[in-house]
Amino acid sequence: KLARAKYIRPGQILQIPTDGYDIYRKMALTKSAGSKQVYHTVRSGDTLSEIALIYRTSVKKIKKWNGLRSDRIYPGQKLKIWTKA
Repeated sequence: KLARAKYIRPGQILQIPTDGYDIYRKMALTKSAGSKQVYHTVRSGDTLSEIALIYRTSVKKIKKWNGLRSDRIYPGQKLKIWTKA
């Protein structure tokens, strides 16, 4: 217990509860409270940057939500996007 201790010492064993951690981690990666999922169908000339601006999010988040490794997108592709409700 760290009730009175101010410092953690080398070799000290710490217990860190992780109950529910995965649930909250997944929520943080996908959406915030008051948001909803929409789909954007990519049109010719669209870029991830422009799509991110439209939905007020980031390219990084769009790539994560859709499992994209590069910035390449194609006309007709449907992108999952979380946006404020």
